[in-house]
Amino acid sequence: ERAHSVINRYQSLQEPMQIRRDNLEDALLLYQFLRDTDDELAWLAEKEPLAASTDLGNSLNAVQSLQKKHQALEGEIASREPVVAALTSRAQQMIRSGHFASPRIETSINELQERLVQVRDLASVRRLRLLDAVESQMFYAEASEAETWLKEKRPLLTSTDFGKDEDSVQSLLKKLEGVERELRTFQNNVDRLAKLSHGLVDRGHFDSQRIAEKQTQIEGELSELQALAKVRETRLKESLKVFRFLREAEEVAEWTGDQTAVAASEDYGRDVEHVELLIQAFDTFLSSLSGAEGRVAACLQVGQELLAEGNPQAPRVQLKMGETKQLWDDLKELAHARQEALAGAKQVHVFDRTADETITWIQEKDASISAEGYGQDLETIQALVRKHEGFETDLAAVKEQVESVVEEAGRLAGLFPDARDHIEVKHEETLDAWTQLLEKAEQRRDKLQQAEQLQTYFDQYRELIAWINEMIAKVTTPDLAQDVAGAEALLSRHQEYHAEIDSRVDAFTAFYATGKQLINQDHFLSNEIKEKIRVLEQRKKLLDDTWEKRKFIYEQNLDTQMFKREADLLENWIVSREPTLHDGKLGESIPQVEDFIRKHEDFEKTIQAQEDKFHALRRITLLERAFQKQQEAEMAARQMEKERAERERLEARKRKEVQRITDERRREGERRQGREHNGAPEMVETPRYSQDNDSISNLQKSSSISSLFGDRLNRKG
Repeated sequence: ERAHSVINRYQSLQEPMQIRRDNLEDALLLYQFLRDTDDELAWLAEKEPLAASTDLGNSLNAVQSLQKKHQALEGEIASREPVVAALTSRAQQMIRSGHFASPRIETSINELQERLVQVRDLASVRRLRLLDAVESQMFYAEASEAETWLKEKRPLLTSTDFGKDEDSVQSLLKKLEGVERELRTFQNNVDRLAKLSHGLVDRGHFDSQRIAEKQTQIEGELSELQALAKVRETRLKESLKVFRFLREAEEVAEWTGDQTAVAASEDYGRDVEHVELLIQAFDTFLSSLSGAEGRVAACLQVGQELLAEGNPQAPRVQLKMGETKQLWDDLKELAHARQEALAGAKQVHVFDRTADETITWIQEKDASISAEGYGQDLETIQALVRKHEGFETDLAAVKEQVESVVEEAGRLAGLFPDARDHIEVKHEETLDAWTQLLEKAEQRRDKLQQAEQLQTYFDQYRELIAWINEMIAKVTTPDLAQDVAGAEALLSRHQEYHAEIDSRVDAFTAFYATGKQLINQDHFLSNEIKEKIRVLEQRKKLLDDTWEKRKFIYEQNLDTQMFKREADLLENWIVSREPTLHDGKLGESIPQVEDFIRKHEDFEKTIQAQEDKFHALRRITLLERAFQKQQEAEMAARQMEKERAERERLEARKRKEVQRITDERRREGERRQGREHNGAPEMVETPRYSQDNDSISNLQKSSSISSLFGDRLNRKG
């Protein structure tokens, strides 16, 4: 029994043990289930913040990055659904098997399923929001690009650079046209962006308000740029009008400047014909000015229209209009002044021509008296004096012409003060020429009188020269005497010549004194007088020197002839002594030889005593040589005198020939003038100086070209 009891007890333990095993196994399953459930809940709790995150990024790249992360999250959630399904199946099986913790299991599995659904829903919502965020960020990216493009274009349309000239304005207009084309093209981008934004707003995008505001902002900026483009186009066109006006004004100013240079010309012609050509050319110039007045008026009209339109550069236009009008007014005033000045210049040139003709007439008279000589003899000089008296009578007609020029100079100087200096110069030239002619006429009259007086002086010169030549011929004619008596006679006659020369000393002294007196009086032939005195002094000195040299030679010749006489005696003595020298006897004894020696010594002493006489023989040779040189010098002097006389003759002949040719030319000119004027005296026609009273008053009003220029400059200042 006990065994049975033990067995029964043992067998009774089997059921509790089985129950406990079953309970333990159920508990194990429960705790395993709860552990797995808790793990999933923990994972869901970890992922729920990611699925519920409101971070949608602030850029397209950030949103796309979040999308990638969310896709990974959804993948993880999807990978957890089979695990949750397995847990649900296990829970349902445990509940169906009557697990002791079925309520708890059911609660846990329901919580897990709810959390999974919640996380999955949150992930789905976030996925949709991220999709919306991508679209909005794409919109914002395009909107940002649009804003950037609009900002880039704004400086081009808000620029204050409206060009510096016509070309730069044209260039800016072309750039503006390009910008306007770009704006029109960009309008399509804005329209596309508007369509995108409207779609997002209509769909109820979470950022609809900002999207709508951004779209409105972009459209507003585009409209503003379009308005700015219109404004800039208007301003550039206004600027173009201004620059076209300024260009036209500059061209008018340049043309006016060129014409002003013509009108301001100080060329009033070289003579009457030239100034008439200038007047004709200036009349053509005035016609061209009248034709150009329409262009100037049109330019000013354009400027007036710009002012009426209220152009922003109105002050500049106003200034340029004032400058253009001032230049045009100055040009017309200057042209009027030059027209009057040319009219006055013509009168002055007529005066110049008359004055020049008068001066030419005076110069012809001057040349006629300057070309004539003063005669070579008394008869010719007296004829020239009578002719000069007739010349002075003819000067009365010239005087009338000069007085006419002087009177006209005074009248023109009063009418044209600006030409006073020029008129005074011509006036002075005429008076100077007339004064010089009168002075030369007076000088010629005085010189003719002096020439008449000088002929006596020159006659005396010719007489003295002839006497000197005669005396030189007398002094140099004789040859040397060949004996003592002839030498003494030649020396005596030579002394007589000296007495005759001394007798002429007073005549030479008087001639020199008279010549020096004429020179001191500044005689017009002072140079010829000096030359005559020089020649006479030279010839007189030659005569004196020749006489002295001849005297010396004649004295030597006398001395020589005396020595020659002694030489002849010496020669006879030598001839008488030669037999002694040729004697061949030398003595036959000592006494005889000694006697010969004494005789020979005496002979040698005699020879030594005669030695001075032998030296005198050599002086004869020197004397002849000196006489030969003297003759050669005298011959050269005679030749020089012949040449001088020939030169004087040729010079006198040349002067007579020149005088003859001058007289013939003068007579031919007088005959020609007589034929031209039918025998009437030569007169230069005095032009009539007349002008209209209106022209005179106009010239007096204009005063002078210089004053006109000064007034114009003062007005500009």
